[in-house]
Amino acid sequence: MTQVALLKEITKARTPVATVAVSSGKGGVGKTTISVCLSKFLADAGERVCLVDGDLGLANVDILLGLSSKLNLYHIAVGEAKLEDVLVEVTKGFYVLPGGSGIRQLLSMTRQMRERIASEFLKLDGMVDYIIADTAAGIADEVLLFCVSCADTMLVVTPEPTSMTDAYALLKILNKDYGRKEFKVIVNMVEGPEDSVVFSHLETVSHKFLQKAKLVKVGEIPKNTVFSSLIREQSLSLLDSVRDIFGPVVERMLDGKVFAKQPLGLSRLAMGFLRYKGVSQGD
Repeated sequence: MTQVALLKEITKARTPVATVAVSSGKGGVGKTTISVCLSKFLADAGERVCLVDGDLGLANVDILLGLSSKLNLYHIAVGEAKLEDVLVEVTKGFYVLPGGSGIRQLLSMTRQMRERIASEFLKLDGMVDYIIADTAAGIADEVLLFCVSCADTMLVVTPEPTSMTDAYALLKILNKDYGRKEFKVIVNMVEGPEDSVVFSHLETVSHKFLQKAKLVKVGEIPKNTVFSSLIREQSLSLLDSVRDIFGPVVERMLDGKVFAKQPLGLSRLAMGFLRYKGVSQGD
């Protein structure tokens, strides 16, 4: 498909969809677990969700869910597979697009690779209501690619000082370099009332040093041993025991006020892959 033809196809994608990049400045904050839980519980509520494993270097959503995927995002990027070949329906309405692990080519995608991914993303038009991208941690280009392309960025932070510091670093880049103004925040691994001040601290610093940055608190997730069991046992059934914990967060997502379904949401995601230059070293 020529780029002109691809642009025409992008403009046709108009089914309302919410696109959310779940990210963090620091690794180990439970970002992938939260992405999986939110995707599963939204699907259980009747929404159609595609969870994209956007950790282009060390993807692990498929491992967490116990999937044995032979094909992944890399095979789409190099033209060896189509979306329908790679997409896995885990439960009704809950789809996973596996990422690649240990594949360096995904960290320096050419324009052609990004065009292929953008083209295949368009097949989700009318198929899903939410696209949730579980990104890598940090401020590398592959993280910024998803954060800039998705309509919403949700940062996962914990009470650890390093988590808050690194989250602010990501906020700063997205705000100053890419003009992002609003950020959703979920506080994870909360153990007591004193941990609830994490959001207010991050909000205060952001308001002081960033241009018109607005932080919206989506919710808090208490520390729970079930999450470590999920990682070890790779069993989706374990999620039922934390359904109530995620209840308030899922309700906030479903009301459409925090994460709105936008008619051009999918078009924006596809265009983001075409226009973002930092991730490409081979154009």
